[in-house]
Amino acid sequence: MAQERYERNLELITQQPRIIHQAALALPEGAWLRIHTSGDYHTKKYIQTWTAALHKRPDIHAWSYTRSWRIKKLRDPLEELRHLPNMQLFASTDPTINDTPPTDWRIAYINGDPRAQGYTCPEQTGNKADCKDCSYCILGKKGDVTFRRH
Repeated sequence: MAQERYERNLELITQQPRIIHQAALALPEGAWLRIHTSGDYHTKKYIQTWTAALHKRPDIHAWSYTRSWRIKKLRDPLEELRHLPNMQLFASTDPTINDTPPTDWRIAYINGDPRAQGYTCPEQTGNKADCKDCSYCILGKKGDVTFRRH
């Protein structure tokens, strides 16, 4: 049942850009927004919708991890999203991905990836209470991060 609701909600958001815009406009000033705790960017239109919504709300600090950097047709819209000053977008990778992330992207590794480097997520190790307490992924402009497999 939860999977069905998730898929229905994803379909609604993908097909209804106004939902994203309304949600972004409703956030309080200075809000922190993690885009996708599960899921990814699947279409150019969907990425452009997030880009437009965040462009309208430069006070919001948004961040996201994506494996869609590997999809050629999505790379340009992801670059536009990534270059917004209020957006941190990481190329997510793990040992099953042989492609090399773009050299100028921040990378989110899964622990166990032999390429893993950078800052180990302190929320996952219990050294920070949550993402906001750490803020490395959200406010940092450089540096990679490694997560435990979850």
